[in-house]
Amino acid sequence: MEKLVMEHKLIRCLLILFVLVIAAPSMAVTTTVNLSLSKHAYGDLNWHTLMNANLDTIDLAFSPLVIFPSGAGAGAAGQARFRELLANGSNYVGFKAGDVIGANVIWTLPTADGAANTVLSTNGTGTTAWLDVLLATEIDTSAELLAILGDETGTGVAVFGTSPSIATPSIAGATLTGALDAGGATSFEIPNAAAPAVDAEGEIGWETDDEDLHVYDGALDVVIASKTKSHSLVIKFPDVADDFPFWQTTRGIVITGVSAICSGGTNVIGQLQEYAGDGTTPVDVDGDWTITTAEYTDAAFTNAAIDAGDWVGWKTTSVSGAVNFLSLSFEYYEL
Repeated sequence: MEKLVMEHKLIRCLLILFVLVIAAPSMAVTTTVNLSLSKHAYGDLNWHTLMNANLDTIDLAFSPLVIFPSGAGAGAAGQARFRELLANGSNYVGFKAGDVIGANVIWTLPTADGAANTVLSTNGTGTTAWLDVLLATEIDTSAELLAILGDETGTGVAVFGTSPSIATPSIAGATLTGALDAGGATSFEIPNAAAPAVDAEGEIGWETDDEDLHVYDGALDVVIASKTKSHSLVIKFPDVADDFPFWQTTRGIVITGVSAICSGGTNVIGQLQEYAGDGTTPVDVDGDWTITTAEYTDAAFTNAAIDAGDWVGWKTTSVSGAVNFLSLSFEYYEL
């Protein structure tokens, strides 16, 4: 019986030795503490550091690392936690996947650290990069914002939107090298004053007294537009037969004032009229005016608006005395 037992023990030892001999070419027999025997995808066995005795380090020789959900309920998606030092406690920070992911995505990290105050940003296809941002503490005051803008030299488009909300900005000596887009705003204010100082090439200003737009062309202050314009007419020896158009408008106008005077005689009675585009069907701009050798003025009219393409004309109703000529000017603005 003792012989049979010894034979069985010998056979078992031989089998163990055979297994070690066979496995020796594909595994390291010697090892150190905290190592675990792991199997490669191609079948070899080897010792690897998976997790130490404190369960706070991990070193996998395989990729990718897959972290599965901890359960089937909401909020149990896979997560990675990074523990603080054991001497400081058991708190951690980490990242966790959402419960529902529409498609696989891998974010590729930058190959180097970013500069101070940069943030990690994605290009929308999984590649990340470090980008500059304006820190909230950098623009606590308008002076700090102006200091930042004053340091910029690039070009681009400034878009204010339909409801601009920049209140009373003060930017001295700024140069815009790109387009300025008001984004559909209903108005845009330019420098304006009773006597705007327009004395450098390219400067513009609105004169509030006479409602003129001033532009400096490099040598002179040139008035290139005015809200109020004027037109004049002189009729020699006016007669009651006068009834004619004398000026066709290219745009619609509104007559705002009339000044007139006659020379010789006593007076001339008449009125401005609006004629159709073909010079027919006149309509009075106002009632009859009695114009004498003293200046006559009027600023209230029953038909002050003249349509684009229509004619402004004159009609003499009566003449008293030997009038040599009638001078008439009217002011208007274009629509």
